[in-house]
Amino acid sequence: MAGKAAPPAAATAGGQLADRMVALFAAVFDQVPEPICIADLRGRVIRANQAFARACQERPDRLVGRPLLGLLTYVQGDSLVAGGRAGGDKRTSEGLAVLGRRTWLVRERLVPAGPNGHGLLVKLAPAEVAPAPAAGAGARPEPGPPGAVERGGNKARGDDDGDWGLQRIEGVSRAIRHAKGLAARAARSDLTVLLTGESGTGKELFARAVHHLSDRSAGRFVAINCSAVPGELFEAELFGYEPGAFTGAARTGKPGRFELASGGTLFLDEVADIPLPLQSKLLRALQEREVERVGGLRPVAVDVRVIAATNQDLEAMVARGRFRDDLYYRLAVITITLPPLRDRREDIPLIAVRLLEDLNRGPGAAAGLRKQFSPDALELLAEQPWPGNVRELENVVKRAYFLSDGLVMTAEALRPHLSGNGREAAEGVAVGGDLVESLPLDEVVRDAAVLSADLPVDDLTALLLEVRPQPATGEAGTRQPAGRDPLPDASAPLAPRALVAEVAAVLAEGGTLEDIVATVERHLIARIMEATGQNKAKTARILGLARSSFYEKLSRYGLTG
Repeated sequence: MAGKAAPPAAATAGGQLADRMVALFAAVFDQVPEPICIADLRGRVIRANQAFARACQERPDRLVGRPLLGLLTYVQGDSLVAGGRAGGDKRTSEGLAVLGRRTWLVRERLVPAGPNGHGLLVKLAPAEVAPAPAAGAGARPEPGPPGAVERGGNKARGDDDGDWGLQRIEGVSRAIRHAKGLAARAARSDLTVLLTGESGTGKELFARAVHHLSDRSAGRFVAINCSAVPGELFEAELFGYEPGAFTGAARTGKPGRFELASGGTLFLDEVADIPLPLQSKLLRALQEREVERVGGLRPVAVDVRVIAATNQDLEAMVARGRFRDDLYYRLAVITITLPPLRDRREDIPLIAVRLLEDLNRGPGAAAGLRKQFSPDALELLAEQPWPGNVRELENVVKRAYFLSDGLVMTAEALRPHLSGNGREAAEGVAVGGDLVESLPLDEVVRDAAVLSADLPVDDLTALLLEVRPQPATGEAGTRQPAGRDPLPDASAPLAPRALVAEVAAVLAEGGTLEDIVATVERHLIARIMEATGQNKAKTARILGLARSSFYEKLSRYGLTG
């Protein structure tokens, strides 16, 4: 049988020459000092040189396939691919965009790519955009040493433990690009920023990005979750205290979050939960740029940029008298509203892939093994409602990563890890209907009690449903928490139907979950007061509340009579 004919020598030589030319081009391209990348007409990176990768703080190979609009945050002008695909009459574009910690002049140009197509050549040049000076700020104190600070009772990171730039925030949708553009502009000033949006939309990520891009990035980023600090401790946490200011105070005193953040950024998460009596002190600290410690006699100057965040409607709270209007206007100088995932479904596959890449590089990943999504898996993720937004998506990706078999995660492998097993509408969730009718009362009360954090869940649920706590095994009596009075045997019913009517009225008026919690608390305290014959000390013991917390709630709900 005749052997296969060898290729002509000229063809072999031509192929080797082509290979050498490609290798030479790649070497020259990588060594060009200007940051350059080549993208397809959809804006996906095909190749990036070393300088561009350094600007992105990423390896060149990990940029391949990434969308340009997810890397560059335009603050002036826009990309040729902003409309979804480059082309048309426009062949070049120029604008300003943020990448890493710098603002760049971005030049884009359509270039031929083969006989029938085009590509996009993107070149970056430094654009010196000086940040606006802080209003009324003089010499800035030296920033504190980097390290961990407390965040609402939990350990939090200092800003030196990773990259917190806008490129961490994945997405090419118009809504997220608009939010990122506002954040980039806000970073160039010292104005107060208010971040609004549903839970899980990435408000702290945006806050850290603003700090990271600002001229305060060398200072501390100090975060406090306002909903996690008890009301009686909030003033000391925020403003600090002097030695001996109160029983149990440290002998050396303690600086508050304002002092710790001096020279940097203070992030007030869940700002709507700041107790109303302390809102005036926060307003004064923002206006005068000084704080007074608990037990102190002289003010302490602070140089702090404040970023606040909430998932509640502050304007509605102002209208109902639950939040000071002057504090709201002081906080909302620049307002950035973060869109929920259901309003930017085109971003869901990008976010999911980024989360998976982080897991592939994480400590729990198997050496040399990289999991990936199948196309049907990404389609399934994009179809979900994601009421918990990015946080819920992250949890699903993590569960699927560690609990599914194989290197390719399919839609079938993802489905068991989705809420409702992948059904868009979960049973019991009302859409445009009566929320109280569709949710069992015990679930509403239990959720409200957990959020309240002051009321014992089991006793609260039992009281409102007119049932007793279950007795402990082998005991005839009821289970009783240590140090708490037994529940009263009130002859008057606790009237859960009346509570349902009150909650329904709150919802009809546009009330928030905080308003529902307040309604449940007021109802419970009033009923126990009635059952104990208005004995305040006994009522406080039954509820397991400290005396100061109990009297503060009596005053808040008008039950002092």
